[in-house]
Amino acid sequence: MFDEAQLIEQLGIQDLTPEEQENVLDEYKIQLGGRLTEDLSDDQLAEFEDIIDGNQEVIDRWLAANKPDYRDSEAYQELAKGYDEDPEKVPADKVYAATLWIATYSPDFEEKMSAVVDQMKDHIDEYK
Repeated sequence: MFDEAQLIEQLGIQDLTPEEQENVLDEYKIQLGGRLTEDLSDDQLAEFEDIIDGNQEVIDRWLAANKPDYRDSEAYQELAKGYDEDPEKVPADKVYAATLWIATYSPDFEEKMSAVVDQMKDHIDEYK
């Protein structure tokens, strides 16, 4: 859902050790998660957690209800590339469902990401 290398650059943590970078990125995920979930109902939050956790039944049901032709989308097809060669790759339907879910229920996702980056940049030393 985000490019880790790009996020490291945005946060200005390129000179930190890999362990320190990981600490900052973990905190970023926590902070962003908090922002994303603050306006969600318990049912919405549970549904999203099921999608993120890879509950295939929930993923299939959600995609069927919200984007039944998802396999035809260019975004999905791009995500699905290389899956046969790399079975460890996160399944494309999971990534696609999570991304589409966020776009549906948190349309201001980009703004929230930027706000968390800005907030963290001011306090990077605290996250080391």
